[in-house]
Amino acid sequence: MKSSFSSRVKAKLCGIESDTCCQYAEILGFLLFAHKFSKDEIALHTENKDVVRRFSKLIQDRFGIDAKFFSSDSKKRAILYTAEIENPEDRRRILSFYFIGDLEDWDDKFFKNSCCSASFVRGAFLSSGTIVDPQKYYHLEILCQRTETCNLLTKVLKKYGIDPKISKRKDNLVLYLKESEQIEDFLTLTGTSDTSLEIMNIKVYKDFRNMANRVTNCETANISKVVDAAVAQTEAIRHIENTIGLDSLPEDLRSIAKLRLQHMELSLRELGQMLSPPLSRSGVFHRLQKIIKISKEIEV
Repeated sequence: MKSSFSSRVKAKLCGIESDTCCQYAEILGFLLFAHKFSKDEIALHTENKDVVRRFSKLIQDRFGIDAKFFSSDSKKRAILYTAEIENPEDRRRILSFYFIGDLEDWDDKFFKNSCCSASFVRGAFLSSGTIVDPQKYYHLEILCQRTETCNLLTKVLKKYGIDPKISKRKDNLVLYLKESEQIEDFLTLTGTSDTSLEIMNIKVYKDFRNMANRVTNCETANISKVVDAAVAQTEAIRHIENTIGLDSLPEDLRSIAKLRLQHMELSLRELGQMLSPPLSRSGVFHRLQKIIKISKEIEV
């Protein structure tokens, strides 16, 4: 089964090596955006096996705690992987380590260095984020169950010039990015600059393709206009020919009328070049307009 773009991005993020201080910050990102994070339950649910493995390894490396790992499967949905901290004492240790006061107090302990801030964002995205394949459209989002954590993540991102939008989805908040440049900056911050470059290349290709389509559409529209105009001019000339005759036209109109009948495929400029002396495009246009007017007067 082909993996999604979001899964491939997360697989790359899960392979990033980081320092001890960054690992604590990443764990915090995981926990704050996990499905359950309280003294009664700490559990991370995801459809990505790489994510639960990374979370479990970080918890083991930094706290010496083994997270219970299991999966569930059903015909109606994809496999759901879970990493859970079952022991109440283990949960208490984790909570007491991180909750030293208000969220504002975390700046010095967990976000002092830019690498730690980036690791926190990475953990948040791995825990509850998704990104749409940029071949389709640009959209990255992180689901937030609490307003405080959503505001904290927004604050961290804004330090790096990333300005997310926030919307409500049922009982949760969704922090999202829809501009390709902002998504590129986000991915670079979290450690997947190669994916950021991939999106840049896709954007260049899409812009070029759109430009080519616009040019083609414009050319097609112009061709249609030229053809429609030539048909209208020819019909007017034929009408005159079959009623009062082309010899009834003044010489300047008669000469251009005959050329148009002989060369329906030519542009006005090309018709003008065949006259002696040559006539400008606007000159040819005005003469043919006079012919159309004469044809309509005959109908009356």
